[in-house]
Amino acid sequence: MRWFLKPARWSAFAVLCLVVLQYAYPHRQPISWSDVELSSDQRQAQITHRLHIHDAVKWLHSQGRLQPNLDDLKQRALIALYAANNTQFWQQDKSPIAIQVIGAETQGDYLFIYLQSEIASRQITHLHTSILMALNPLQRNRVNVLSENAQTSFVFSAKTPPQAITAVVRQ
Repeated sequence: MRWFLKPARWSAFAVLCLVVLQYAYPHRQPISWSDVELSSDQRQAQITHRLHIHDAVKWLHSQGRLQPNLDDLKQRALIALYAANNTQFWQQDKSPIAIQVIGAETQGDYLFIYLQSEIASRQITHLHTSILMALNPLQRNRVNVLSENAQTSFVFSAKTPPQAITAVVRQ
Protein backbone atom coordinates (compact mmCIF):
# COMPACT_ATOMS: atom_id res chain seq x y z
CA MET A 1 0.00 0.00 0.00
CA ARG A 2 2.99 2.30 0.53
CA TRP A 3 3.71 2.44 -3.21
CA PHE A 4 0.28 3.97 -3.76
CA LEU A 5 0.80 6.83 -1.33
CA LYS A 6 3.80 8.29 -3.15
CA PRO A 7 3.09 11.87 -4.37
CA ALA A 8 3.63 11.09 -8.06
CA ARG A 9 1.13 8.24 -7.99
CA TRP A 10 -1.35 10.16 -5.85
CA SER A 11 -1.43 13.12 -8.29
CA ALA A 12 -1.87 10.76 -11.24
CA PHE A 13 -4.74 9.05 -9.37
CA ALA A 14 -6.36 12.43 -8.62
CA VAL A 15 -6.20 13.47 -12.28
CA LEU A 16 -7.69 10.15 -13.34
CA CYS A 17 -10.55 10.62 -10.85
CA LEU A 18 -11.28 14.10 -12.21
CA VAL A 19 -11.39 12.81 -15.77
CA VAL A 20 -13.71 9.95 -14.81
CA LEU A 21 -16.00 12.35 -12.92
CA GLN A 22 -16.21 14.61 -15.92
CA TYR A 23 -17.49 11.74 -18.06
CA ALA A 24 -19.68 10.34 -15.29
CA TYR A 25 -21.59 13.65 -15.01
CA PRO A 26 -21.72 15.00 -18.54
CA HIS A 27 -23.09 18.48 -18.80
CA ARG A 28 -24.82 20.21 -21.61
CA GLN A 29 -23.41 23.42 -22.95
CA PRO A 30 -25.67 26.42 -22.29
CA ILE A 31 -26.75 27.24 -25.84
CA SER A 32 -29.77 28.46 -27.74
CA TRP A 33 -30.44 28.43 -31.45
CA SER A 34 -32.22 31.10 -33.46
CA ASP A 35 -33.33 31.47 -37.04
CA VAL A 36 -33.93 34.92 -38.46
CA GLU A 37 -35.66 35.12 -41.80
CA LEU A 38 -35.52 38.51 -43.49
CA SER A 39 -38.32 39.66 -45.79
CA SER A 40 -37.53 40.14 -49.48
CA ASP A 41 -37.01 43.91 -48.97
CA GLN A 42 -35.08 43.11 -45.75
CA ARG A 43 -37.13 45.53 -43.69
CA GLN A 44 -38.79 42.91 -41.48
CA ALA A 45 -37.59 39.80 -39.66
CA GLN A 46 -39.31 36.63 -38.49
CA ILE A 47 -37.43 35.15 -35.52
CA THR A 48 -37.60 31.67 -34.00
CA HIS A 49 -35.64 31.00 -30.81
CA ARG A 50 -35.15 27.43 -29.59
CA LEU A 51 -34.23 27.03 -25.90
CA HIS A 52 -33.72 23.88 -23.86
CA ILE A 53 -36.70 23.33 -21.56
CA HIS A 54 -34.24 23.01 -18.66
CA ASP A 55 -32.86 26.50 -19.33
CA ALA A 56 -36.33 28.02 -19.70
CA VAL A 57 -37.45 26.46 -16.42
CA LYS A 58 -34.27 27.66 -14.71
CA TRP A 59 -34.94 31.19 -15.99
CA LEU A 60 -38.56 31.10 -14.76
CA HIS A 61 -37.34 29.92 -11.36
CA SER A 62 -34.87 32.82 -11.27
CA GLN A 63 -37.84 35.15 -11.83
CA GLY A 64 -39.54 33.95 -8.66
CA ARG A 65 -41.69 31.15 -10.09
CA LEU A 66 -41.46 28.52 -7.36
CA GLN A 67 -43.04 25.88 -9.58
CA PRO A 68 -42.06 26.74 -13.16
CA ASN A 69 -44.47 25.23 -15.66
CA LEU A 70 -44.12 25.80 -19.39
CA ASP A 71 -47.59 24.34 -19.95
CA ASP A 72 -48.89 27.53 -18.30
CA LEU A 73 -49.61 30.15 -20.96
CA LYS A 74 -48.68 33.02 -18.62
CA GLN A 75 -45.26 31.55 -17.89
CA ARG A 76 -44.58 30.90 -21.58
CA ALA A 77 -45.64 34.49 -22.29
CA LEU A 78 -43.27 35.74 -19.59
CA ILE A 79 -40.24 34.07 -21.14
CA ALA A 80 -41.37 35.04 -24.66
CA LEU A 81 -41.48 38.71 -23.59
CA TYR A 82 -38.04 38.29 -22.05
CA ALA A 83 -36.75 36.85 -25.35
CA ALA A 84 -38.28 39.76 -27.29
CA ASN A 85 -36.62 42.27 -24.96
CA ASN A 86 -33.25 40.53 -25.42
CA THR A 87 -33.39 40.35 -29.21
CA GLN A 88 -32.43 43.57 -30.94
CA PHE A 89 -32.35 44.72 -34.55
CA TRP A 90 -31.24 48.04 -36.01
CA GLN A 91 -31.83 49.55 -39.41
CA GLN A 92 -29.45 51.47 -41.69
CA ASP A 93 -29.85 54.77 -39.83
CA LYS A 94 -28.94 52.91 -36.59
CA SER A 95 -32.42 53.30 -35.09
CA PRO A 96 -33.78 50.24 -33.25
CA ILE A 97 -36.64 48.15 -34.56
CA ALA A 98 -39.37 47.00 -32.15
CA ILE A 99 -39.89 43.26 -31.66
CA GLN A 100 -43.30 41.66 -31.08
CA VAL A 101 -44.15 38.27 -29.60
CA ILE A 102 -46.09 35.97 -31.93
CA GLY A 103 -46.19 32.92 -29.64
CA ALA A 104 -44.35 30.17 -27.80
CA GLU A 105 -44.73 26.41 -27.62
CA THR A 106 -42.95 23.38 -26.24
CA GLN A 107 -41.94 20.45 -28.42
CA GLY A 108 -40.00 17.62 -26.86
CA ASP A 109 -37.05 19.01 -24.90
CA TYR A 110 -37.32 22.51 -26.36
CA LEU A 111 -39.25 25.74 -26.00
CA PHE A 112 -39.80 27.54 -29.30
CA ILE A 113 -40.40 31.28 -29.14
CA TYR A 114 -41.74 33.06 -32.22
CA LEU A 115 -41.10 36.78 -32.67
CA GLN A 116 -41.50 39.32 -35.44
CA SER A 117 -39.92 42.70 -35.97
CA GLU A 118 -42.01 45.67 -36.92
CA ILE A 119 -41.57 46.84 -40.48
CA ALA A 120 -38.55 49.12 -40.58
CA SER A 121 -38.38 52.22 -42.74
CA ARG A 122 -34.95 51.06 -43.98
CA GLN A 123 -33.18 47.73 -44.35
CA ILE A 124 -32.16 45.81 -41.25
CA THR A 125 -28.36 45.95 -40.88
CA HIS A 126 -27.45 44.81 -37.33
CA LEU A 127 -28.62 42.31 -34.75
CA HIS A 128 -27.85 41.24 -31.19
CA THR A 129 -29.21 38.65 -28.78
CA SER A 130 -28.52 38.20 -25.09
CA ILE A 131 -31.12 35.59 -24.13
CA LEU A 132 -30.24 33.79 -20.87
CA MET A 133 -26.86 35.53 -20.58
CA ALA A 134 -27.72 37.33 -17.34
CA LEU A 135 -28.59 33.94 -15.85
CA ASN A 136 -25.51 32.16 -17.20
CA PRO A 137 -22.47 34.15 -18.37
CA LEU A 138 -21.26 31.10 -20.33
CA GLN A 139 -24.42 31.12 -22.46
CA ARG A 140 -23.92 31.01 -26.24
CA ASN A 141 -26.62 31.98 -28.73
CA ARG A 142 -26.24 30.73 -32.28
CA VAL A 143 -28.16 32.72 -34.88
CA ASN A 144 -28.70 31.85 -38.55
CA VAL A 145 -29.83 34.79 -40.68
CA LEU A 146 -31.58 33.88 -43.92
CA SER A 147 -32.48 36.14 -46.81
CA GLU A 148 -33.58 35.42 -50.37
CA ASN A 149 -30.02 35.11 -51.61
CA ALA A 150 -27.77 34.26 -48.67
CA GLN A 151 -27.35 32.76 -45.23
CA THR A 152 -24.91 33.83 -42.56
CA SER A 153 -24.41 32.61 -38.99
CA PHE A 154 -23.32 34.26 -35.76
CA VAL A 155 -22.46 33.12 -32.24
CA PHE A 156 -23.20 35.58 -29.45
CA SER A 157 -21.69 35.42 -25.99
CA ALA A 158 -21.97 37.82 -23.08
CA LYS A 159 -19.32 40.13 -24.54
CA THR A 160 -20.26 39.96 -28.24
CA PRO A 161 -21.29 43.37 -29.60
CA PRO A 162 -24.10 43.81 -32.14
CA GLN A 163 -23.19 42.16 -35.42
CA ALA A 164 -23.53 43.63 -38.91
CA ILE A 165 -25.64 41.55 -41.24
CA THR A 166 -24.79 43.69 -44.23
CA ALA A 167 -23.17 40.69 -45.94
CA VAL A 168 -26.71 39.31 -46.23
CA VAL A 169 -28.34 42.62 -47.10
CA ARG A 170 -28.46 43.64 -50.75
CA GLN A 171 -27.71 47.30 -51.30
